[in-house]
Order: sequence, then C-alpha cells, then structure tokens
Amino acid sequence: MVERLGIAEERPGGSFVYWYEEVFYYYSDNTKDIPDYVLVKASTAIASEAFHSSDFGEYVIVTGIYYHPYDHAYHIYTTADDKVYTLEEAYYAEIDGLEEALKYLNGTVIALIGDSDANFTLNIKDATRIQKSLAKYSDLHATHEFGELAVEAEDFNRDTKIDIRDVTAIQKHLAKI
Repeated sequence: MVERLGIAEERPGGSFVYWYEEVFYYYSDNTKDIPDYVLVKASTAIASEAFHSSDFGEYVIVTGIYYHPYDHAYHIYTTADDKVYTLEEAYYAEIDGLEEALKYLNGTVIALIGDSDANFTLNIKDATRIQKSLAKYSDLHATHEFGELAVEAEDFNRDTKIDIRDVTAIQKHLAKI
C-alpha cells in the first residue's frame, strides 16, 4: 500500500520514512470478515504547517497541515477491487458508506458546504446563524467547533466571502429553487 501511494521515501542506507495508519474499517451488511474499505491516513515524513482547503461535491475539507505529496493524508482502500482512492475520487466513485468514514478524519475539518454549526446537516438554522453573524447579532466562529476555519464551510457559493449571498444561496438550495 505504501508503495502504491508513492510515499515511501528511501533514505541513505536503504531505510524508508513514511507515516501510515488504518483509521477506520467499513463493513456493509453483506461483509462481516473483510471490510468493504479501509480509511487510511498516510504521507511521507514531510509535512508542513500550511492552511489548505479543498472541496468536492457537497463537502469541504480543511487542514492546517499539508501532507506531501497529497493535500490531506486520507485515502480509501477498497478490498474487493484492490484500489486506492483519494477522498475526492471515492466520493465521485460513489463508494457506499463514505459519509461514515468522513467522521474519522482526525486533525482535519470535514463539513457540508454551508453547514455553519458543523452537525453534518444543512438546514435553515445554518442560514440563520450566518445571517445573525452578518448582522453582528452573534459571533459565528466563537461557538463553532472549527473556529475561523469554519469560513471554508460557510462559504456556500464558494466566492471566498461570507455574505448575504451565501444565506440566500442556502435558502434557495433548501427550497430547491
């Protein structure tokens, strides 16, 4: 697996330096002995403090560390077809149960885009929280689990600003307009 991820860096003397951890195993109702997939956290020994975010589908991932050679260190390994996916690839491949694995991303923020209270549900409460913050009625980030990093999740229209357009976009999305 380490070789397939391209993270095994050979050091002088033939030793390899990398970080590898199997974080979560997903079993469907049909499988009891062998997991459908494994959530793996792996990278080279090179990691630097650097704010990074990426989004795919309805999710945004935010991390304060850049894991070389990947933006974040998480991958999905599917046992049936012996494939390794990035989280983005796993999402677009529609791997069953992926939402369950996303709950195990330690040190990395994962949220639904627009989810201002970080409860993995997008509803009118999220739009209201953002609107109250914009009106200076409340400090949105003081009560948010992710603090200032929450901006990445709250920017529903992905224009890098939190404003009334995000509130309106969430409301339209919920109303299916």
